[in-house]
Amino acid sequence: MYGDNYRFLPLIADREGFKITEVSVKHNPREHGKSKYGFVRIFYGFFDTLTTYFIYQFAEKPLHFFGPIGGVSFLAGFVILVYLTILRLFYNVDLYRRPILLFGVLLVIVGLQIIMTGIIGELIVYINQKKNKIQNNV
Repeated sequence: MYGDNYRFLPLIADREGFKITEVSVKHNPREHGKSKYGFVRIFYGFFDTLTTYFIYQFAEKPLHFFGPIGGVSFLAGFVILVYLTILRLFYNVDLYRRPILLFGVLLVIVGLQIIMTGIIGELIVYINQKKNKIQNNV
């Protein structure tokens, strides 16, 4: 655990197979000062929650996270480019003044890069698991 991830200790313990229960606690009212739990802490807590969710949900299968995002981007760009190709071939429309052409190409390239990021993540997970199996057998 690092940073403010102590708040996820019950989740981490549950994921590791420990039994989790809730204990009632009597809270006394604040006697001095004021709370330092403000917007900034909520902001950081939100991103810590996203980080913890991502790590525990997709750490061993990163392509399940990156694949759909990259696939949607690639598919949207591909549809745009097919539409523009039809306009050019069948309706003789000039495309050099259409910014949507660059947007379609951008979506295709970004989609491929995101998918490849997921594949690289899968390779890293695979190599790490293979390395851990070899170390445990020795």
